[in-house]
Amino acid sequence: MLVAVTLATGLLAGSYPAFYLSGFTPLTTLKGNFKGKVGEIFIRKGLVVFQFMASIILIISVLVIKKQVNFALNKPIGYEKNNIIHFDLEAKASENTTSFFNGLRTLPGVVDA
Repeated sequence: MLVAVTLATGLLAGSYPAFYLSGFTPLTTLKGNFKGKVGEIFIRKGLVVFQFMASIILIISVLVIKKQVNFALNKPIGYEKNNIIHFDLEAKASENTTSFFNGLRTLPGVVDA
């Protein structure tokens, strides 16, 4: 499906300029005597301005998103990940968790469990 959409888009995008340019007489165009219609010139200039504005908006958006991602990655999360131990409870520890955690809290160096 993706290949079909890509081919169709390429054919449509390439056929319009080809058909449009085939209507010109090469000698007139190369000499510079070609005068476009006022509406065509207005649309062409409008499209150029639109593309320029869209590219500026996309560049600014990328920069803002980059700053937000960097902020989220570097923001302190409230604890130090290096000082945390995580393990799964098995056997008797999983049956009586209250006494297990109370025993952990009595160990020296343990801040909280």
